[in-house]
Amino acid sequence: MTDLMNMISGLLVLVLVLLLAWLCSRFLGKRMAYRTKSKYMNVVDQITVGQDRQVFILKVKDETFLVGSSPAGIELLTKLEGEYEEDDGTPSNVDKESFKSYLARYCETLSGKDKKN
Repeated sequence: MTDLMNMISGLLVLVLVLLLAWLCSRFLGKRMAYRTKSKYMNVVDQITVGQDRQVFILKVKDETFLVGSSPAGIELLTKLEGEYEEDDGTPSNVDKESFKSYLARYCETLSGKDKKN
């Protein structure tokens, strides 16, 4: 009986620790997202070009700049002309096919393999 109680109390402690970790990560994530927002400036796009080296497209009010960042510092590369859309976070080489159509196509290929066997 005591072994069962020890096991149940251990599981409850584990669940409590996981719940607290999840709540803390949500709280800290919201605070960090709030801190990274800027009223006048945003990062339109960025790419890593080497270890500790990135290139950013920054939009400041109505102007757009190409900026490089490295361990030596941050440097303005050039002022850009034209409009640049903000990155939506999805890689450009990813097909925007819906999951439902992808799953249907996958099931069709599986059923085709079953008929052959």
